[in-house]
Amino acid sequence: MASAARQPVFSATYTYQPGAADSSFVTPIFEMGPRASNVEVSITSNARNNWIYFDLALINADTGDASDFGREVSYYSGTDSDGSWTEGSDRDDAVLPTTAPGRYYLRVEPQTETTSPPVAYTITVRRDVPSPLFYLIGLAVLLIPPVFVWMREKGFERLRWNESDWSDSASGD
Repeated sequence: MASAARQPVFSATYTYQPGAADSSFVTPIFEMGPRASNVEVSITSNARNNWIYFDLALINADTGDASDFGREVSYYSGTDSDGSWTEGSDRDDAVLPTTAPGRYYLRVEPQTETTSPPVAYTITVRRDVPSPLFYLIGLAVLLIPPVFVWMREKGFERLRWNESDWSDSASGD
C-alpha cells in the first residue's frame, strides 16, 4: 500500500443539462503509466436532494477494449421531527481491476430527471491505487490457525475441569 503511485492521469469538470438532446461524450485521450495497474474513477457532484447516474466505459484508444460500468451519485438532506438528516454522498468511486498500459479515454453518459436543475460534476481517474481488500483477506487467513488453537485449548481445559473434583459441574455431598 505504501508503494502505490496513486497517480492522477485525468481530471475534468463538466455540467450536465437535463433534457439535452445528446448528453453522452468522450473525454480527451490520456496515458496510463508504464505498467499494468488498477484504475480508480472518482465522480464528485454538486447534486443536492437529487441523483445523477453515469454510464461509463474506459476504452483503450489503440485496441478498442472497453470496461463498462455504471455509478450513481445521490445526496439528500433535510430535517424532520427527529432533527436533521443526510443520506448518500456527493462522491462515488469505482476501482477497475488490472488495466494494461496505453492510451485511454472515457465514454460518459450522464442521466437524471428531466426536471432537475443543471448538475456540475468532476471526473478524476487515478492509476495504481491501493486496495486494502487483499490485505484484509490475508489477515483473515492468518488468523485461522490462532483461532483454531485457542478453541482447542478451551475445549481441552473444559474437559479437564469436568473430570476434576473442583469443577462447576461436580455435585457436592
